[in-house]
Amino acid sequence: EDTTFTAENLPRIKAFAADASPGSKRVIMIGNSILHNATFFDDTMTAFAASNGCPGISFLRVTQRGLAFRHSASILNPALDVKPDLLLVQSDLLLTDMDRQSYAVYLSDTLRMGLNNAIGRKRVRRDNLLDDASQPLAVEQYEAAFLRYSRSIQRRVRATKPDRKVIEEFLARAKKMGVRVAIIEMPKPQKISDLIKSIGNTDFEAGRAWLEGSPMASHISYPEQLELDQFRDFAHLNEAGRARFAPWLVRTIKGELEGSSPGDR
Repeated sequence: EDTTFTAENLPRIKAFAADASPGSKRVIMIGNSILHNATFFDDTMTAFAASNGCPGISFLRVTQRGLAFRHSASILNPALDVKPDLLLVQSDLLLTDMDRQSYAVYLSDTLRMGLNNAIGRKRVRRDNLLDDASQPLAVEQYEAAFLRYSRSIQRRVRATKPDRKVIEEFLARAKKMGVRVAIIEMPKPQKISDLIKSIGNTDFEAGRAWLEGSPMASHISYPEQLELDQFRDFAHLNEAGRARFAPWLVRTIKGELEGSSPGDR
């Protein structure tokens, strides 16, 4: 458990319950940096929703880089305790359990710079992923770098099997309390989705199918395909990507609150 993350966010959750505008619907969003990049902070998200035809919704965003299930478990139940109208949970938190060391590799400045430059077909300096920095990178080289990264990181990610019993108990508790839970799968570039499938992770795919089939939560995912130029790297949206994703998200959240979302159960 990440005690710092818990200590910082428990007061925010309690304050959110007390300070939300009277009559507004309260939405708590919990995820890692992927959800963070795709949304806005608290009041800014509230104002953004209102400006996109979804007024009367108050948001609390609880995110952290590298957040995994064992870190977020200490936040999920307190989030239920304040009985928000909707608890939006990033699906990755319920499917993976990446350790901090692995995530630190992902966040390395060298890797990020290399990938950003690769997307722009610019020159990149040599690092431990890219073999030859003497020429601008082609798409194929970018994909090869991703494959090497993915295979390396998979060896260091702990088994992608967070305790399903714990998750089921959490979802059952939410249903009993009358708290609507929506599990959101964040968008990925098509090329990356295809590469992930080619690598293969049966535990992840089985977990995804299990979540999608749960009668105790809605499962939502962005219906359009975003290209590489909408992302900062393999998974994090850039400003252009967020400009496409965030309006859809607030409309979908409004639908969930009204019980009219396609994911409604």
